[in-house]
Amino acid sequence: MGEKMLTRCNLFFNNGILEYLQKYLTGANEELIISTATFKDMRLPLIKEWYGLLKESGKVRTSGITSSRNGNRYVPLLNILEGLRGKGVRIMILSSSEGFSVRKRMEGESKDNWIRVCPRNHQKFVLGDGQRGFLTSANLTGCGMGLHHCDRRNFESAIILTSTQVQILRGEFLNIWNGKYCNSCRYSEKKKDCLKFKKR
Repeated sequence: MGEKMLTRCNLFFNNGILEYLQKYLTGANEELIISTATFKDMRLPLIKEWYGLLKESGKVRTSGITSSRNGNRYVPLLNILEGLRGKGVRIMILSSSEGFSVRKRMEGESKDNWIRVCPRNHQKFVLGDGQRGFLTSANLTGCGMGLHHCDRRNFESAIILTSTQVQILRGEFLNIWNGKYCNSCRYSEKKKDCLKFKKR
């Protein structure tokens, strides 16, 4: 039961979260919002819907596709996000911290228009095109998305949001994204990549 969606209350668990993330990445046409506490450039199982995206966008590094011992193919999350941006989808990712893999990959590139850091952000949700979304306990990491062995991954859960809830969450996300709370923020200024520091 843990892997299946409970249709009566729109709950799903563990691997189901990865499946929904893949659906939202595939179905985004105008906007994709991701809020997470930790953001890593994890390698996602390559699904057939992404082949066209990888080929169409000149910004995507197709060499990032790798194969595992069991024959499955994987692609870095940033490749998919870059492909969506190349297709005209507005991407906004807000995280309290970036994993080393993201910092290294994006080193020297301007990412403030689509990846921002707020050390106080601990919300975790994904919103697609301002109409659909899910709220989750999982971070945007391999452990959170159930990419590790079933005996090593985190136990996570998520719930589908109504369109009204999506609009409310999107509004609060944009408040943080646009720095509404930065002037009154009393968080330590040691993190120079946070929104508060960049607004000065």
